[in-house]
Amino acid sequence: SLSLLQQIGAIPLHYAASGGHVGVAELLLKAGARVDSRELSGDTPLHSAARGGHVGVAELLLKNGAQVDSWNMSRAAPLHHAALRGHVGVAELLLKAGARVDSMVSFPAVTVGATTLHYAARGGHVGVAELLLKNGAQV
Repeated sequence: SLSLLQQIGAIPLHYAASGGHVGVAELLLKAGARVDSRELSGDTPLHSAARGGHVGVAELLLKNGAQVDSWNMSRAAPLHHAALRGHVGVAELLLKAGARVDSMVSFPAVTVGATTLHYAARGGHVGVAELLLKNGAQV
């Protein structure tokens, strides 16, 4: 049942977001799926879309009220996921929607204090690093 799936963290909207399936995500939202539902990790569908680099799904979620700076259990926002994986398009969309460029992760210990710029540097993503610096990221 949907309730059981939600208890274990397997929420259909997260699957649609992580796969970049705009049509399915739209259908689920129209059927009443919560745009900011959380998995056990605290990730929202926007985290999933950002991690996968799915601009279309991220845009749909934001248009439906997704919180751009929603933090998961590690206090990572969707922008951290986009930065780590080099997804410039999603990062640009999130920044235009008001994402905080210098929010810091608070867990695990090896990444405490890491900002989105740290994540872009860790992944070796020049394009995202340039975008973050252009938007005021601190070095």
